[in-house]
Amino acid sequence: MPLPMLNRLWKALDVDAQETGPVSLLLAISFFMGLFMATFTVASQSLFLREFDEGVDLPIALAVSGGLGIVSTLIYNFLQGRIPFSVLAILNLCIIVAFAAFIEFGEAFVADHKNLYYFGFALILPFTFITQLIFWGAFNRMFNVRQAKRLGGSVDMGMTIASILSFFAIPVLLLIPGVTVTTLYTIGLVSMVLFLALFVMLANRYLAQGGHLVNTDRDMSKFSIRQFLGNRYIVVMALFIITSITALRFIDYSFFNTVTSFYSGDKAEFLPSFLAYFEGTIVIFGFFFGLFGTDRLNQDYGLRVSLIVNPLLLGIFTLGALALGSVFGFEASSGQNFIYFFIMVAMSKLFINSLRDALDNPTFKFYYIPIDSGYKIDAQTKLEGLVTAVAVTLAGGLIVLINQFHIFNLLSITAFTLPILGLWYFVVNKMYNGYKDTLQGSLLKNKDAVASHVVREFTMDSVLQKEIKSSAEDKVVYGLKLMEKLEPARFESSLLELAESDLKKVRQFAREKIQEYGFGQESLTRGLAQQAAGASDDTDLLSISADKLMKLSKSVKQTDRILAAKLLRTMMSPKTIFILLELLRDADQKVRTEALTTARKVKRSETWPVLVEMLASPIYGHAACAALKEAGEPALQVLEAAFHKSGQSDLVMMKIVQIMGHIGGKEGLSLLWKKADYPDKRIVKQILYSLRYMNYQAKGREVLVIKDLLDHEMSKTLWNLVALEELPNEEKFFYLRDAVRDEIRDNYDQISLLLSLLYDPQSVQLVRENIQLGTADSIQYALELLDLFLDNDLKPKLVPLLDDTATSDKLEKLQVYFPRENYNPVQVINYVLNRDFNYSNRWTKACAIHATAYLDDFRVSRGLIGQMFNQDRLLQEVAAWVIYNKDKQTYQTISDRVPARDKRFMDNAIENNRLLEGLDDGFFLGIEMVMFIKELRAFQNIPGVLLSDLVDKIQPHTLNTRDKLMINPADGHAPIIIVAHGEVKMNWKGQEMARLRKGSVYGDVFAEGEEFAIDELEATERAVVFRINMIDFYFVMARHHDLLQGIIRNVTEPTQTQNA
Repeated sequence: MPLPMLNRLWKALDVDAQETGPVSLLLAISFFMGLFMATFTVASQSLFLREFDEGVDLPIALAVSGGLGIVSTLIYNFLQGRIPFSVLAILNLCIIVAFAAFIEFGEAFVADHKNLYYFGFALILPFTFITQLIFWGAFNRMFNVRQAKRLGGSVDMGMTIASILSFFAIPVLLLIPGVTVTTLYTIGLVSMVLFLALFVMLANRYLAQGGHLVNTDRDMSKFSIRQFLGNRYIVVMALFIITSITALRFIDYSFFNTVTSFYSGDKAEFLPSFLAYFEGTIVIFGFFFGLFGTDRLNQDYGLRVSLIVNPLLLGIFTLGALALGSVFGFEASSGQNFIYFFIMVAMSKLFINSLRDALDNPTFKFYYIPIDSGYKIDAQTKLEGLVTAVAVTLAGGLIVLINQFHIFNLLSITAFTLPILGLWYFVVNKMYNGYKDTLQGSLLKNKDAVASHVVREFTMDSVLQKEIKSSAEDKVVYGLKLMEKLEPARFESSLLELAESDLKKVRQFAREKIQEYGFGQESLTRGLAQQAAGASDDTDLLSISADKLMKLSKSVKQTDRILAAKLLRTMMSPKTIFILLELLRDADQKVRTEALTTARKVKRSETWPVLVEMLASPIYGHAACAALKEAGEPALQVLEAAFHKSGQSDLVMMKIVQIMGHIGGKEGLSLLWKKADYPDKRIVKQILYSLRYMNYQAKGREVLVIKDLLDHEMSKTLWNLVALEELPNEEKFFYLRDAVRDEIRDNYDQISLLLSLLYDPQSVQLVRENIQLGTADSIQYALELLDLFLDNDLKPKLVPLLDDTATSDKLEKLQVYFPRENYNPVQVINYVLNRDFNYSNRWTKACAIHATAYLDDFRVSRGLIGQMFNQDRLLQEVAAWVIYNKDKQTYQTISDRVPARDKRFMDNAIENNRLLEGLDDGFFLGIEMVMFIKELRAFQNIPGVLLSDLVDKIQPHTLNTRDKLMINPADGHAPIIIVAHGEVKMNWKGQEMARLRKGSVYGDVFAEGEEFAIDELEATERAVVFRINMIDFYFVMARHHDLLQGIIRNVTEPTQTQNA
């Protein structure tokens, strides 16, 4: 075959280039397997029905066939795992060749040649079992689950083609002089020898240990008989096989009886041709149904409906046969009317055989998915081999038993089929329920293999709460330190809970902080009142008048004003509320902080507008947020009015949404849902986080809102996936591709978040974590679980997006829902620059601008020029740098049009940053700061968009040798120091405490081991230091719970992070 034609064939069969070798051999093997089974089956059935009584001998022969099947599969199962699969398979094929040769040439060795035909008929079943076990055993060892699902139909096509050709060629062959039915045994023997030769070739090339094996015998475990019978799910699967095979054998018995009666006497010579044509029709019908019906039926109606189609149709035909047989007769002696009963029985045979191959068997394979991968091969061997053989034996035995009662006849056998079909239907329902339960259990087990062991949290509260519930005392103390700054209200309650902790360090830390802050001390306020009254023997709190409090609050002494703030906690009245409002605006940080604590405790509505104003403050925002959360539902309307206030900052709006989500309640939920269609998707994302934190499940119209958001997110995901493919894997696109990958991860996280608002959150989490695991089996498990609960309108969109298929395949399947053209890299960058921030975040845009600096064919576009007027300094700076390096004249022209302050900023940025020196020139643009800290261990695996918000707070300092940078933390906390270039000494009162080299990070949040104070940095060589005020750092973390979670992970679990 010409190479282009062969390539088109592989593409049509969905075979990848590296798979063509093994698939070619498997196709050839399946062809000769089909040829062998077709010729051997027709010959054996024809000769048996010609030589033996179908009424008396057939049931016994069916039982004997089942018995041989049991023996053969028991031996096969016993040897499986004990000897290499290749040896086992070749040994069994040699035995089949030997038996086939004996039937072909054995007339000289047996007294009565009819015994050979009986033996041949009894061997049809064990031959079928063993060849199928060998073929699919090799296939499953060579391909993983996803490959198997894609290639299974292709490699099976060889058998289908061979069967069709054989069945329709047999009647023609029999017309040739000298060709008899026994000649078919010769053709079958030659086919099996070729099967064996090709399999030896396959074994040597692809089944050798350490070769192309995906699943080896070493990976396989075996069920003991007790385990097998003790597994309820597998037992139900076995019952399904037994009921379906029993029904099949009852219909076979009726069919062979009727066909023998119909083709008797003068018509007996046409029996082999009829059987061949009929079997060929079964194969063709099954082929077309499998091609056009099976996948659609499974996709649209699920695995349960697919398996009840056959028993329902058979029920109809069986009832029809009973009715027609009762009215028109069911024996050949009935004359021409016998044809009606014959047709109904033949139709039953046609449907049960064709649908069993085309629908039942492929669908049944999905039911193996929940079984542990180590036991899967053994389960399949026992079920499809041993259990099937047992079922055949039972069916034959039942028919023999029924025939012992001479009051029964052929119509009675048909009638006995009905309760078996009813049991079949019942077992399918039980098996489907077991499938769902077992799949859930399998996913729970598989989830433990996720390397990161990170459970995604959705609010800062839940991140910190999870940390302090750890069994590792260092993690608990670390979490409490963060909580002290970020969640003061939760910090207080947590300290009181942990004061009696079993962890020594935790207990000691909690008690020290309780002592420091005076938490839980009932006598504190009384003592303060006595202090303020100036009389220690007077314990009447009412003796502290409002005027006295007013004087304390107006005092020039900081301690007096702090005292007044504390006293107000138990002395709040209409007269004193104004004192608190004044203290909330005090110029002193400690006074205002104490007043905020009082406002949190007294929960007065007069303070809420002031607290809302403070939400934007890096210093007081955390305490103000905690106070509003404590206020509860009464504060919601104030928060709602503040959200819609003209000119309100997006930062405050997101804080308000966080607070509403924490407060919750019916009114809180209602206010959140009203904002679900807000134009700024960052606000919407925070709303979704709040809803998820509350474990809320959407209902009614809310479901439509969530599904609209899902469509929006899936569209973004597909666009980004394709963009990642369109950007070449080259160094100049490294940061942009990394940013797009971050966007894709966020897209998938948002999809999971939205799904958890529609469905059981635990199930959604299991799906997400198993997809993140990335193995073919885990993704298949996850998609099957998703199929159990996902609405039908979402399946055709979401399943292709989550599947591990190529991006081109995803695009092809989803084009109808989310149309997208293909672009070159320059077009992708232009689209990123011009897309709304709801579609591409600021970090991705910054990386896109940065990439254009290295593209000679990228001209200074309007989209690039527009970024010079952007209020976002990160984008403005990198755009100016790129335009300057591409076209200095254009830069001068454009920069003259921007405000003078912005021009000075851009001129200063580009002065020392040369195009080709990157991060090695010792000068850093804002984007280069993100690139640098993204590689540090403390910030690993944290998306650039979060780090870019942190970089906004960085103060870069360039130090020459012996230059000093003074550290004077006003709040008692040293700033965070990151050394980006060179080396510096950390000094305390002139004494060197430690040295920091390039890449080192210092700060309370990142402290490892014993902490120490510093008051200056001294450069030992030219150095660049990034300084971040600790208050600013906490403020950024409070806005991004995922940044907080990432830093906690990196600091407390450095080993896991490096291995992630």
